[in-house]
Amino acid sequence: MAQFFGRTSEFLSAWSKIESISPSDCRESVLNRFSLESMEREYITLMERIIQHGNLDHNPKYNFKPESVKFLYKPTLINRMKHRILGKM
Repeated sequence: MAQFFGRTSEFLSAWSKIESISPSDCRESVLNRFSLESMEREYITLMERIIQHGNLDHNPKYNFKPESVKFLYKPTLINRMKHRILGKM
């Protein structure tokens, strides 16, 4: 799966190819990747890994710079009030 965070030129190059993507092929790909069967298989694999190794990797590797995330929160009433009062989350 392509990762575009931090690589603007690659993103723009891929964006120029968007018209060549078949909507039906795209939909089929998503349906296959996220079907009940594939999600079940991934979930079972994850649970087996946890059982065998004790827990998950608690230091995930992200493919973006954390400082590039400016504002990430769910705009619930509580969060909006907290943001208005504190000026931050």
